Amino acid sequence: MNKYRLKNVIKIVAFLLIFTLLFTVFYRALSPGYGMSMKQAYQLPNDTIDVLVVGSSHAYRSINPQVWYSEHGTSGYVIGTPTQAVWNSYYLAKEVLKTQHPKVIMLEAYKV
Repeated sequence: MNKYRLKNVIKIVAFLLIFTLLFTVFYRALSPGYGMSMKQAYQLPNDTIDVLVVGSSHAYRSINPQVWYSEHGTSGYVIGTPTQAVWNSYYLAKEVLKTQHPKVIMLEAYKV
């Protein structure tokens, strides 16, 4: 392999590595945080949720508990993940119910 070709290969590999690193950093910084809802649920003080919403992306994209609180004084929390299966919703709700005792549990069960 001649020197010219080797330099080009090194440049391409370096570009791809830098691009991948920057893409990863920006993706993590700008992503909406899927999968974080359970981690944050563990950090909530006990018995602070009035309404627990469990479901797929339809739940966490369309239900805003902050609006409930500002308009009605009702606290809420959404445990949602993309294409969440009903059995997964059951176990997520069961896990949250270890520390929370909501008055209402709303299940969003959009069938894909």
